Amino acid sequence: MSVCLCLSVSVSLFVCLCLCVFVCLCLFVSLCLSLFVCLSVCLSLSLFVCLCLCLCVCLSVSLQCGVSDGEGFLSVWQVNQTSSNPKPYVSWQCHSKTCGDFAFVTSSSLIATAGQSSDSRNVCLWDTLISPSNAMVHAFPCHENGATVLQYAPKQQLLISGGRKGFVCVFDIRQRQLLHTFQAHDSAVKALALDASEDFFVTGSAEGNMKVWKLAGQGLMHSFSTEHAKQSIFRNIGAGVMQVETCPGNRIFTCGADGTLKMRVLPDRYNIPSSIFDIL
Repeated sequence: MSVCLCLSVSVSLFVCLCLCVFVCLCLFVSLCLSLFVCLSVCLSLSLFVCLCLCLCVCLSVSLQCGVSDGEGFLSVWQVNQTSSNPKPYVSWQCHSKTCGDFAFVTSSSLIATAGQSSDSRNVCLWDTLISPSNAMVHAFPCHENGATVLQYAPKQQLLISGGRKGFVCVFDIRQRQLLHTFQAHDSAVKALALDASEDFFVTGSAEGNMKVWKLAGQGLMHSFSTEHAKQSIFRNIGAGVMQVETCPGNRIFTCGADGTLKMRVLPDRYNIPSSIFDIL
C-alpha cells in the first residue's frame, strides 16, 4: 500500500513538473514572440522615420525658386519657408552686366547662370553651399556680347545656352567643357526649351523665327519662319519669340512680343519618341 502511494505521488509530482516545464516554455515562447513583434514594430517605425526624413530633405532641396535681373544678380528662395517675409538664401551678382537666365543643375546645390560679364565668362556654374567669394565652380568664356537663355538636360548632363549673336553652345557638365557651338539664328536667341525625353530642343529668336534641333549632333529638324512678328505691340517688351514650351505629342507652344500665342505640332516623319506621359 505504501509502495502504491509512493508511486502515485511520484507520478503526480512528475506530471506537475512536466506541466510546469510546459507552462515555462509557453511563457518563454510568448515572451520571444512579443520581443520579436516589438523589434519589428520599432524597426518599421525607424524605417518610416528615415523615409520621412529623406523625403523632407529632398523636398527642402528641390522646392526652390529664383529670379535673375538686368544688373547681373541672382536671388534664390526656399519655397517651404514659414516666414511671412522670406528672404533669399542666395543673393549674388553672378555677372558684371546682366544675368539673363539660370537653371538648377539636378537637385544638388549647383546653379548655372547665363549672362554678360566684362571678362566674357558668360556661362557659369555656382555652388550655393560655398561662400560667395568662392562659389563659382567653373566659368565658360563664350557668347560674344553675352548669353541670354539656358536649359539643363539632366539625363545627359548637358547644358545648352543661347546668345545675343544667335549662337547656341552645348556644354558637358561632367567634363566641364564646351562640346559644340553653332549659329542657330541671325539675331539673338530669346527663348530655349528642351523636350522631356531630351531628344530635341527648340530655339526662338528676336527676328521671330523658331527652329527645332536634335540634341545629339545638333542637326536642324524643322524651322518655323516668321512665327512671331519682330515688332512689339508694347514699348520695352522685346521682339520676336519671347517664350517656348514643349509638351507631350511633339507639341510646341510659343508666345511672342506681338501679343500672340501659337501651338505647333512637329511632323510625324521625324519619329520622335513620345514622352512616357502619353503611355500613362
